[in-house]
Amino acid sequence: MSTLKVDTIQGKTTAGTVAMPAGSILQTISGTFTGTTSKSGTSYSDIDSSLNLSITPKFATSKLFYTGNIMIGTQDDATALVRISQNGVEVGSGASDGNRSTAHTGLNYWYLTTMSGHGNYYETFSCTIHHLTSSAIGTTSAITVKPEIKNSDSSGVSFYINRSMDDPNSSYTSRFVSSFTVQEISQ
Repeated sequence: MSTLKVDTIQGKTTAGTVAMPAGSILQTISGTFTGTTSKSGTSYSDIDSSLNLSITPKFATSKLFYTGNIMIGTQDDATALVRISQNGVEVGSGASDGNRSTAHTGLNYWYLTTMSGHGNYYETFSCTIHHLTSSAIGTTSAITVKPEIKNSDSSGVSFYINRSMDDPNSSYTSRFVSSFTVQEISQ
């Protein structure tokens, strides 16, 4: 049996150019939002600055892998949609079809009141982010990535991040955490 012990691995001619096998994770950047906020706008906007990340790829041939979880509390007439923004471009969303909105994850329009028979809104939903870019990044310059959110319904009502709409100080309600992670994957 052999043992290899090293303190540093460097590229033969240039530091930081050691080739890793395809599928290797080259770096991980992550953000967490533990506070709460409300949103109502019909245009995509930041969820919170703590989820806005910057990644500088080691190789232009790499792909980006996104994971995360956004906790949303909603009410009647809200359609909370989440997209992944990569340098201001929407990635990882469903295909456009007719007048339907596109998003990576979120909550379709519905009436919660008809489910419970009353107007209290204690529901909070976990909206998962999970996407591997289909092509190489094509750059080694810094890339800004973030989840963005909007209300696709023009009602103007709010929905909430990391809490329910009705948010009483009680043991039967909770506060949650939302997170967003990007990894550079070698190809």
